[in-house]
Amino acid sequence: MNDSENETQNPPSKQGVFHAREGRERPPLQIELSRNAMACQFQVLLNLHHPAAAPELAVRALDRITELEGVLSIYIESSELSLINRTADQGPVEVSAPVADLISKGLDFHRDSFGAFDFTSATLSETWGFSRRQGRMPSPEAIQEALASCGSQWLDWDAERKRLTYLRKGLRLNPGGIGKGYALDRAAKILQEGGVNDFLIHGGKSSALAFGSQHGSESECWLIAVRHPYRQEELLGEIRLQNQALGTSGAANQFFYYQGKRYGHVIDPRTGWPAEHWLSVTVVGPDAISTDAMATAAFVMKGEEIDVYAERFPEMGILTIGQGKREGETEIRTWNLESPTWTPF
Repeated sequence: MNDSENETQNPPSKQGVFHAREGRERPPLQIELSRNAMACQFQVLLNLHHPAAAPELAVRALDRITELEGVLSIYIESSELSLINRTADQGPVEVSAPVADLISKGLDFHRDSFGAFDFTSATLSETWGFSRRQGRMPSPEAIQEALASCGSQWLDWDAERKRLTYLRKGLRLNPGGIGKGYALDRAAKILQEGGVNDFLIHGGKSSALAFGSQHGSESECWLIAVRHPYRQEELLGEIRLQNQALGTSGAANQFFYYQGKRYGHVIDPRTGWPAEHWLSVTVVGPDAISTDAMATAAFVMKGEEIDVYAERFPEMGILTIGQGKREGETEIRTWNLESPTWTPF
């Protein structure tokens, strides 16, 4: 196997919101390849029965993620999306196929989530200081000014010609809510087309895509242990994932306190204020870009909004972790997650 220099092969980490959980009497995973990209670590996990070509295909899949980062990252000045953000308010900009795909899907998610997902909210993140991990309390006037510079309704998108125009100054795309999921779907395609049927690939342990099973049996799957978002040693349940994706959204790692109140980095694009309904949200669905987007959307939704969305999209399973009635307790709610897909501990 010709690993690139930043690939590593290590035992599976136990940190993060979820991890691939191993059975008590099952053999360990044979190989795990890692790559840092999109401000997190991506990993491909292969079981003992992987084809001989699987490690090389995993490296190619990780290479694809790195390539997409160079196209989609707004933190790389030379990326295509950075160029679009600098010029699209001056007239139509022709975009590449990956960016076109991302835009079309992002607009669909914005519509389906009643505006709870909006990938034009870069200015809001900057106003709250989260884009540089320096959270701060903005003035009400600054929030309103940022809101005026956001909104997917200000995107003039010609899907046929792959041309994009920003109809409002200051508007910018931020793929943070769907970029990892999009990259996972593209990377998984390389593995599948190469004949690898059993694998799990994830980005930062908040977005994952799993096919086949963890141990090579058709009757099994990949076991994902769901942890308490703030108390990582506390396991809350287990998700059985097979030929599906999983996305988790939360604000456990980026937040600040102001006058005794905690403010997280996931901002409701409809109000301009950080969401505060849930500790974390996990979504299970058919592909990683959908679960990424809808985990972000559901995190800013109220329970009754999730009720409506879950009824319209029964293929999307949703799990929310919220504060319980007593201090220190948690309350778990689920939509479209039947046993044995979800098993609480």
